[in-house]
Amino acid sequence: MNWFALVMEHTWHLISEASPYLLIGLVIAGLLKSLVSEDRIKAWLGTPGFLSIFRASVIGTPLPLCSCGVLPVAQGMLKQGASRSATMTFLVSTPENGIDSIPMSVGLLGLPYALLRLFCGWLVSVITGTVDYLLEPPSSKVSDNEHSCCKNHCHDEPHHQTDRPSIIQGIRFAFTDLLKDLAPSLWLGFVLGGIISALIPQSLFETWFSGGWTGMVLVLAVAIPLYVCATSSTPLALSFISQGMSPGTALVFLLAGPAVNTASLVVMKKMFGTRAVIRYSLSIAGSALALGIITDIYFLDILLSNLPSLAQATDTTLWENMETLSAVLLFFFSILACKPKPQKIY
Repeated sequence: MNWFALVMEHTWHLISEASPYLLIGLVIAGLLKSLVSEDRIKAWLGTPGFLSIFRASVIGTPLPLCSCGVLPVAQGMLKQGASRSATMTFLVSTPENGIDSIPMSVGLLGLPYALLRLFCGWLVSVITGTVDYLLEPPSSKVSDNEHSCCKNHCHDEPHHQTDRPSIIQGIRFAFTDLLKDLAPSLWLGFVLGGIISALIPQSLFETWFSGGWTGMVLVLAVAIPLYVCATSSTPLALSFISQGMSPGTALVFLLAGPAVNTASLVVMKKMFGTRAVIRYSLSIAGSALALGIITDIYFLDILLSNLPSLAQATDTTLWENMETLSAVLLFFFSILACKPKPQKIY
């Protein structure tokens, strides 16, 4: 079998196994969009302290936004009075998981690993916000300029809440706007995962990434500048583990990759300042390394024993057909979402 056919085979295994769970996640994301008001989300995060940090970590976890897509939401939260520590927590918890990536994690990595990833992503966000809150003077949460508009006008004019979309509109949002942002990195992640599984020797992963802090630091150095979302990082992690990378080292990639990238750090520097961004990055890196080491020490056996094989045979012909149909639908919806809209000529 030539290398191209081998890559295509491994890539197809990733796509077919992930597609049903990804479609389920998109439907759930659309329901969340229609049922939860953005104005209500922002109102819960205004009071500085540990309660707002906890709320931000819980609210951000299911939202289907990547590390760049969450930036305008966070900027709006700051301007509406959210504390900086809560906003930083939100900036981590949102891209770390997402309701669209959780079903995919269960399907590709197994339920124990998916639950561990969910908890660790939430914990990293709480640690990041707490570190910022403890090291940040309480008087500098938000500048006076950011509050001036609210101080001058909030009590003079009634506040009109944004109307929540209907369920149909929410589903349409998930399969258009959300999938449009997600599709390029998602399909790239599938292809890269197939290439890694097919061409990179397993001995390389077993030598450098089978466990220990050295391999985790190397993964961290690659993951931090790389732009990868929680969903597209999942098939990559499965490919890494199938080639010999330890689950803890893969977890470092899953925690650091979606939360940090070069583009988002540049924008955050303008929002929060250099020192806050340094605290943000070091908090994520340090907690990801610690959680990766703990994972390999205490949870290695249970994670590996529940990890689906990359080329695992499906249980029934019905499920095989569902995977194929889901993959075709995912490709079709991705094409529609990314297709340029025709411009109206007047």
